[in-house]
Amino acid sequence: MKKIFFILLLSPAMAQAQSKTDYDRTVANFQKYYNGGMIDSLINMYSDTWGEHKSKLWSKETNDELTKKYGKMTGYKFLAMEPEDSVMIYKVTFTKSIHAMGVWLENDKKVGTFRFHTSSPFIDKQMKKAK
Repeated sequence: MKKIFFILLLSPAMAQAQSKTDYDRTVANFQKYYNGGMIDSLINMYSDTWGEHKSKLWSKETNDELTKKYGKMTGYKFLAMEPEDSVMIYKVTFTKSIHAMGVWLENDKKVGTFRFHTSSPFIDKQMKKAK
């Protein structure tokens, strides 16, 4: 019985082929591309599973609006994995804001889910602990 429990406990971690390093690299690349206004690079971060919609996920207008509202991204810190959907949560610092950002990578290590600004009771608790 203990072996079954242990295997079930490890299953989510084993199913996730991406490492924290992969996620950190993705967030670092986002920071570089976002701050540099590199729209094509931002779009190419997304997985091909987005199909024809991939090219519409980011635009110069989107980047300009977010930069105007939040400023440049100056740093990030990994907080936790959201238990409900395995999204990795980061505390991100911008010149005009500090908030949580969520990222989930597909098997090809490209973005499957991206939440520029995210919140939930779990995330809010993690943000308070990170202060």
